[in-house]
Amino acid sequence: MKYPKKISVLLLIVIFIFLSIGYCFIRIKPSIVELCTKETESIIRIEINAANETILSKGLVYNELFTIKETEDNVYIVSANSGLINQISMLWGTEIQNNIDKNDTFDITEPMGVFTGSPFFADFGRDITMQCHYAASSRTEYHSEFISKGINQTLHRLYLVAYVEVKMISPVKTETFFIDDTFLFCESIINGKVPETYISSGNYLEYLDLLQ
Repeated sequence: MKYPKKISVLLLIVIFIFLSIGYCFIRIKPSIVELCTKETESIIRIEINAANETILSKGLVYNELFTIKETEDNVYIVSANSGLINQISMLWGTEIQNNIDKNDTFDITEPMGVFTGSPFFADFGRDITMQCHYAASSRTEYHSEFISKGINQTLHRLYLVAYVEVKMISPVKTETFFIDDTFLFCESIINGKVPETYISSGNYLEYLDLLQ
């Protein structure tokens, strides 16, 4: 039994609609989410960098945060001004959060071809503008490290670390992701006494050869 021409056309339209919807989920939807996610991350990192500049403008230096003392046994003790360091960390976190909260909406305008996921068609089609939203919460902490620099020098660094949880709302999906950023706040070289004897080797067998 042959279908009437109108029913055949209707079936073709229905099939085309289902294929289009499937294509949207397979290609276009991930492309939109990726674009919105990358733009959101870019905005937040810019705001973190702006907070870095604010903290650096306070003009605090290493000697205000750490005190180095030498004991009678020629051992160097590094004492931290924990109160001031905590204040810096909290101030940095407040600046980051305030910067993020200033604007939680942005537009993305791209040619229609971008959403195909194909580089060949990326520049084709009319421009499409989408609006994305995000909400973010941040927390900060700090840590320091000591790095050996030769036989009598140690590099001491203080880092500030930010963790931002982001909930991004695109036109097609809500995505949650995390951003972390490490900021070198200050550093200093600690000079010790030059030892009378110094052995350096990555192979422990060479130490045994020297002792024979």
